[in-house]
Amino acid sequence: PRNVDAATPNPLALSLRQGAVSDMLTASGTTPATRDELGLNTPAHNEGVTAREHKAAGRSLREQLARRLADLPMPKNEFEIVVPEVDSAPDNSALDSAALDIEDQADVERRMTKMRIQEAELEMRRRTKAVQCDLPRPDVLPTGVLAVAADPRTPKGVLDLIGCEMRALILSDARKYPVPDKPPLRPNHPSESRQLEDIADSILDHAKSLIEEEMANMPKASHEQYKRLAGPAGVHIWQAAEDAETWLPQTKRFAATDAISNAEWIEKYRLDLAGRRAKMAEEAARATKAEKRLAVTLGGYQARSKTLDGKIAESYKAFEQARLDTEAFGALYAVEKAIIPARIEKAETELRSIEARENILQREYQELIERRNALSATVASGFS
Repeated sequence: PRNVDAATPNPLALSLRQGAVSDMLTASGTTPATRDELGLNTPAHNEGVTAREHKAAGRSLREQLARRLADLPMPKNEFEIVVPEVDSAPDNSALDSAALDIEDQADVERRMTKMRIQEAELEMRRRTKAVQCDLPRPDVLPTGVLAVAADPRTPKGVLDLIGCEMRALILSDARKYPVPDKPPLRPNHPSESRQLEDIADSILDHAKSLIEEEMANMPKASHEQYKRLAGPAGVHIWQAAEDAETWLPQTKRFAATDAISNAEWIEKYRLDLAGRRAKMAEEAARATKAEKRLAVTLGGYQARSKTLDGKIAESYKAFEQARLDTEAFGALYAVEKAIIPARIEKAETELRSIEARENILQREYQELIERRNALSATVASGFS
């Protein structure tokens, strides 16, 4: 036998009676619709097939739905408002303290700027005196300097420790604060290129106080010599020491200025000129690249700037013309204002003279008319 799929029954296509629908749903093995308490999905009984009967059935369903909805309990618009209990007298001190806790942005920026300045000052004080005062620094690590200048009674181990610390400080300054246009300083031994540990400010201040105490106990002659070197005389001594040594790029070392020959001077200047030319070419290439990048980035701004320049020039030209016109018409107005009374007086004088002359001519004309009339009368009487 052929298997036929059972289609879902359409209750509207069958009898629309409630009993028939319930029987059909039960017969098909499905759960009867027991949740339709308001009858929203219950079709009308004895529904006809004409349009009028459809409308009547729909009207009946709507009326039935309206009656059932009317039987529902009315909603109760009841609300309960709960207000937190507060004291009658508010604590103004808490509000004032909260307002004071909010810091103004200008005060914040001022405080941050002050902190940055203080940190920069602390960082500057942590540097060595050679870096702080921008003093000349060696290009090579000195060796054996303390052994020559020290007291013979000083143990050699102490001098070695001081010299090692001095070279470590010089290397650290060369790495952190290199001297411009100078070759990098290289250590004589790998152990000298160690990283220096940070020392607390209190320990540094204590060390400075010990040095000042030691200097206070120095012999008078040595103390006066130190003061003299710390003043302008020391600056001249440093300048003389710098002039006594000259950097030779061909040997990459300093040499005594008096011992340099003419050939070495020529070679030095030639290398300096070549280095400056190479630097100039490098900077020119860098400037060309930067100019191209800026031309791409600022091309629109340049075009806009040219347009605005033209408009500004035209506006300025129009402004100058308007200013000249204003000045000219202002001067003309002042002249006219000053000359108008004289012109009015002159016109009035001419008017009076014309009126007087007209009166004279009118009298003469009247006399001539009277004379003509008299002559006419005489001639007429003679002919008669």
